[in-house]
Amino acid sequence: MTNVIIVHGFNDPRSGADNVDRLIPYIKRKGYNTVEVDYGWRGLIGVRICNDSTARNLLKLYKRGDIVIGYSNGCSIVARAIEMGLPVDHVIFIHPALHADWEPPTDRLNRKIYVYHSREDWTTKMAGGIRKYSPLNFIFGKTKWGQMGTIGSTSTHPSLINIKDGYDHFDGFKESPEGYIETIQTKS
Repeated sequence: MTNVIIVHGFNDPRSGADNVDRLIPYIKRKGYNTVEVDYGWRGLIGVRICNDSTARNLLKLYKRGDIVIGYSNGCSIVARAIEMGLPVDHVIFIHPALHADWEPPTDRLNRKIYVYHSREDWTTKMAGGIRKYSPLNFIFGKTKWGQMGTIGSTSTHPSLINIKDGYDHFDGFKESPEGYIETIQTKS
């Protein structure tokens, strides 16, 4: 059975209950099971230290044909898993806290990565500032974080498809959660 794997954002002590978990009923109506990568709240340093291990956990969970949805920092985790070899073909990034020029390896150009973004997203705009100015860069190197959730992908890679949604970082889950999964086909 094909699963939709969901990876929540970093600042969610309830592991997605206030945002990405709102997608679950709509995903199930389309005929898919859901699997959640719950890593809990970590804080800024914890994200830097633990995102790679969470990406490795995602690699272990993934089965051929699964669809992956990341939200905010969850997109950074999914992007890292793709760099590590995650063979997923259908990805949804919701307001990614990911640098805007990130692109997947070119070994799989048939991959589709839908990037929901909005100029109203101040959270990922701040993530861009963290990428640029964080003193942690001297210890850990540059973070994957950035403002893709605000401006969309700036890459010309054919896998990345920008979709403007007009919501701030959180409101799309309250006002129109089903809109985030419009690219997922209903199973017959």
